[in-house]
Amino acid sequence: MFSIYGILISLGIFCALLIAESLVEKQEKDTLWELSFWGIIGGLVGARLYHVIDYFWLYSKNPILILDLRNGGLGIWGAIAGGFITAIIYLKLHKKSVLKWFDVAAVVFPLAQSVGRFGNFFNQELYGKATTLPWGIYINKTAQYHHPLFAYEAILNLCLFTTLYCCYKKYSGKVKPGIFFAAYLAGYSLIRFSLEFLRINPWTVFGLNIAQTISILVFIYAIYFIGSWWFRTKK
Repeated sequence: MFSIYGILISLGIFCALLIAESLVEKQEKDTLWELSFWGIIGGLVGARLYHVIDYFWLYSKNPILILDLRNGGLGIWGAIAGGFITAIIYLKLHKKSVLKWFDVAAVVFPLAQSVGRFGNFFNQELYGKATTLPWGIYINKTAQYHHPLFAYEAILNLCLFTTLYCCYKKYSGKVKPGIFFAAYLAGYSLIRFSLEFLRINPWTVFGLNIAQTISILVFIYAIYFIGSWWFRTKK
């Protein structure tokens, strides 16, 4: 039986692919769907692996739960890494431009994230610290109202998608390949870094918040990539 969580993730991916199809040339649509197939598989594997490592204390005791996706358990940084690594392999094997296709993926990826995030509502997961704000959501297992982190991220991702889509339509072909991908990484890094302050018991190693650490490193790389291109164009 499909869970609402799974249905919403699938819907998010489908919506993203429809938008992506409108961004590529007719002769490239077959490549888009083949690339998406392998990217989705790699993304799901990466997302689950990230989550399992995060909750290793649980899965080490119940390994069979690793295969149970009905109740959620997908880490977005793992999805990004897994999906894009798989995409690189596919594109290299087929002698396609990696950065060009990464730009297309980067534009629509936050849309898929936005839609899929609402699956967390039905699983009562990805909620933040307790709050008295009027939009707090009631969580049964804590008997308290909490920040709806999934909703915050969904709204911010939708804003990121809208910005990237409008910029892509206007500036595609006028900027260096990879700029939109870097802009996505920078934008999502800021979103994730900010929301981590509201997380309950975030994944930490040696006192470092892993998600925030990854966000900082990715943001630095993205800004460096964009900045190096920008300064070269001004010379």
